[in-house]
Amino acid sequence: LSCVTAPIMEPMDAAQLKSLADAATRGDADAQERLAGVLEQADLQEQAAHWLVRAAAHGHPAAIRRLALREIAGLGLPADPARGYARLSRAAGAGDAEAAHLAAICLVAGLGTPRDLLRGLARLADAAAGGHALARTVLGLLAFGDAPPPGSLDWRELPSRLDLGWFERPFERRVECGAPRIETIPDFLPGWVCAHVMRRAAPALERARVVDEAGGESVRDVRT
Repeated sequence: LSCVTAPIMEPMDAAQLKSLADAATRGDADAQERLAGVLEQADLQEQAAHWLVRAAAHGHPAAIRRLALREIAGLGLPADPARGYARLSRAAGAGDAEAAHLAAICLVAGLGTPRDLLRGLARLADAAAGGHALARTVLGLLAFGDAPPPGSLDWRELPSRLDLGWFERPFERRVECGAPRIETIPDFLPGWVCAHVMRRAAPALERARVVDEAGGESVRDVRT
């Protein structure tokens, strides 16, 4: 659940920040959600949560999602995973595709709700039907082992075609070393899952920074 916080925002000068705070105080939900993002970047998590609560009360979709994830994670307010999941579920039921995608993750992982793979797939299908790109990619991988074929698909019908045996089978654990204890699970992930994860991670890969004896950082053309 990496979208607890807002995307990085451009720096604001004092006049811009005052204008934003004034608009938020007047009840502008967009301003309240943006002000929460500014406060998050300043690591003022409780104040950020306050403005997300106010924006969510106005029905602001992004604020509702971020507030729900904060309730699940306990960031800036008391942890209440069940309440956070319920908030996502209501938003998903109202047609918010991003909320449906997040609710699917909660259902599959058992975050704030009992783990339920079938209901999670149904929520994922709701997200895909609402145009959520990643939900469509994941359903395509589950159904076809690759990207969805071109043309229209009945996304909500697609989960009924899936073979869920791989998700429910028992896994064999092998103890490779007793001390320290190291276990492996053969065939834990099928190849298409590994390929998908690598494709998703590739844009974020970069060379590691090396800290030298003087405390400086540099990027070097050697493995460390």
